[in-house]
Amino acid sequence: NNESKYLIDANFSSLWISDKKSPHNNYSLLALLNSTWATVAMEEYGTVMGGGALKLEATQLKKIPFPILNPALISRLTILGENLSVPDVNTERLIFEIDSIILNAFGFGPNVLQKLNELSVIKQTLLKKRIRK
Repeated sequence: NNESKYLIDANFSSLWISDKKSPHNNYSLLALLNSTWATVAMEEYGTVMGGGALKLEATQLKKIPFPILNPALISRLTILGENLSVPDVNTERLIFEIDSIILNAFGFGPNVLQKLNELSVIKQTLLKKRIRK
């Protein structure tokens, strides 16, 4: 952490895919967890700590509902997750694509943009609330 970009506490949860038959991989998981959907859920379920830090315990992370995705969508999320891991990438575009996959899978179809706008407002409200504390 020579560039001081991140502050990492020794108390953290590790996530891994335990089912060897799962079509998910590290990159599809990275994509899911960087979605607006997951961010809003983490802000809702997490515990705000001093200085505005957000603590997420395993029980809180397990509460986040995700849609069941077919292998083609998981493959698409894998590609998006791989792209997210590249430095200096346009994350806004990638997260929009990830959000579209998740919201379509939840059945929002024709209302995806409206739901994404609503989620974005909720996300900003929760972030502002936590950071002010």
